[in-house]
Formats: sequence, structure tokens, C-alpha cells
Amino acid sequence: MTGHCEKFQELDESITGKVRFGDGSTIQIMGKGTVVFECKNGDQKALQEVYYIPKLCSNIISLGQMMEDGNKVQMAGDTMKMSDKSGKLLMPVKRTQNRLYKITLKTPKQVCLLTSLEDPTWLWHARLGHVNFHDLKMTGDKKLALGIPLFSRLNKLCDTCVIAKHARSPFPNQANFKTEKPVELIHANICEPLSPDTLAGNKYFMLIVDDFTRWMWVCVLAANSYSFQAFKKFKSLVENKTEYKIGTLQTDQGGEFLFIEFTQFCEKEGIDDTSRLQIHRNRMVS
Repeated sequence: MTGHCEKFQELDESITGKVRFGDGSTIQIMGKGTVVFECKNGDQKALQEVYYIPKLCSNIISLGQMMEDGNKVQMAGDTMKMSDKSGKLLMPVKRTQNRLYKITLKTPKQVCLLTSLEDPTWLWHARLGHVNFHDLKMTGDKKLALGIPLFSRLNKLCDTCVIAKHARSPFPNQANFKTEKPVELIHANICEPLSPDTLAGNKYFMLIVDDFTRWMWVCVLAANSYSFQAFKKFKSLVENKTEYKIGTLQTDQGGEFLFIEFTQFCEKEGIDDTSRLQIHRNRMVS
């Protein structure tokens, strides 16, 4: 746990909760992420699942969590030693007078890969398409490829590799808002210019989707400025056919939907601006 936001290599602030201390007091968790620290020999290690607690005055490392990750902890006399899975010493820590084990961990500065290419480790990491450092060392040790040198220390963390492995949050299985009748909510968008033009010389088309029935209409346009006229014709057609009134028009806020005549027409016909529905964070309504 730490109260320093700048120490995180990556931080998910959507994770919240509370931590309860021995005296019964609680403190708010404002995120969880990964903290990278640098060893004295230049190696880099990552602490996973570190809680971000802004009100925390001291940084706390859980020995139990470190052991769950495969690290080994040995205590003898007034010294505690922590080793990684391979048995390599990570940190020796002296016990203080209040029976705590305190250590100062140095967090490495983020360095652009291009500025690190003088180091053969980073050079070959880049040459081989950001190959895993362990595999890079094994390739040199076993002479699996000609020209690759032997590397003594490869416990490094590449910012690009960390970012590339980020997982995108899944889309919700169900929308927060659900339509109950046809054309209560319609989605519209203008495509990019077609190449080549149609035989009639049209370069664009407007796609309209009914949220309730998922029915689609395509309006072919000579230019995107004709979208207003096409929408008025569509409105008359669909309202006569379905006997329902269009309730909401949802677009990407492109310029073809935002000029004054289009806006005034929607206001006059009672077509709502319902961005408050928050159907999706990337959807905007006009």
C-alpha cells in the first residue's frame, strides 16, 4: 500500500474499497496498480496489486502477499532476507527498534527506449520485437542465434511491453437504457467519401439504425450537406409508416448534424437531446 500516486507504473482508479487497521479505524482505497522499484545491481522488479491510499503516510509491503507470489522470506537475528522464485536475493532488511523492517526502495525513472539503445540489453530487446528478457538471455546462453551476446542481468521492465499487455475493460452485457418502442431512439452517421463515386455521382451515404428493432435505412447523398434534407424525408416516411414519433436522434456530433437549421428542426419537432441517458460514454446526442 502506498499514498504516492507518482510511484505507480500503472494504476486502475476504478478499484475502490476500505482497509481496516488494528485499532478499528478504516481508510479509503482509491485504486490498485503496479509499482516498479530498482535493485542495487540495476535490476528492476514489479510489485503487483498495490493499493493506492492517498491518506496513507507510510508505504507498507505485505510479506504474506510477497510469499503468495512465490518469493521467499527468511528471518535470522535482526535481519530479514527476501529472495525471488529462483533464490536470487531481492532485499536484506535490518529490524528497527520498534520491531519493524524498514527499507528504502528506489523507483526508476521512465526512460524512452531510444535513449537506452547504447545498452546492448535494450538494443537487442528492440531488435527482436520486444522479446521477453528471459528468452533473450536464453537465446544468447544457448547460442540459438549467431551474433547475440551473453547478458549477465536481464531483470528489466519495458514500459512499452507493460502498456501493450493492458487488457481493455469488457463492454457491458446490457445497456443502462433500453427502448420500448420503434424509433424511440435512432442512431445516425455519415460515411466517409466513397471511392469511386456511384453511377449517379453520389459520394456519401447516411446510415440510420432504429435502436428498438435494429432496422436500418441507407440514404445515398451527393454531398454530406444533403444530410438535413435526407433526414427530413426519412422522418416523414418512418413516422407515417410506423405511426410512432422519433424521440431521440443520436449521432457522433459531426458537423453535418450540428448546424443551426438541423438543430432548430429537431427542437421544433420535439426530438430530444438525451445525453443524460448515458447509454454509452462515447455516444453523444444532438
